[in-house]
Amino acid sequence: MRTGILILAGAVAIAAAIGWYQYEVEQTRQRGFMFGNDLQKIQDDVKSLQNGFYASIEAWDEGSIDKERLLKELGGHLAEFEDILARYDSLEPPEGFAGAVNLFRLSSQSQMESDRNYIEWLASGDQAYKTRSDLQLEESFDLEMAALAEFNLARDGPAP
Repeated sequence: MRTGILILAGAVAIAAAIGWYQYEVEQTRQRGFMFGNDLQKIQDDVKSLQNGFYASIEAWDEGSIDKERLLKELGGHLAEFEDILARYDSLEPPEGFAGAVNLFRLSSQSQMESDRNYIEWLASGDQAYKTRSDLQLEESFDLEMAALAEFNLARDGPAP
């Protein structure tokens, strides 16, 4: 009888441990899913903000608006970008994803600095600002590619 109780207790303990493990795995999966969605929302908002930025510039290039109106339209752009950048700081990346988040943030920050220099070029006509803008845009792209690689590595693990 005593042996049966010990076997039953052992089986219950094993079942409880397996249940707890599965619960923890599911919780981790859910946190990872929420993190991925939050990160994607930030990236989508950056893309949307940039689409608006470039649409305004295109309207100016086509002569639909004058430079004064363009600069007015772009006036709030950098403040919106700052708000989006702040959202990276509130992310809680799962283990292994912090490097990717940092690179995505740096990419967006470089993009914002590119936009800041582009706006300054528009306002002043000083070609040095346009050159800095172009260089920062290239840096932003390179950081974005590195962030994607880091994210994929964290998600998929190292290649066999």
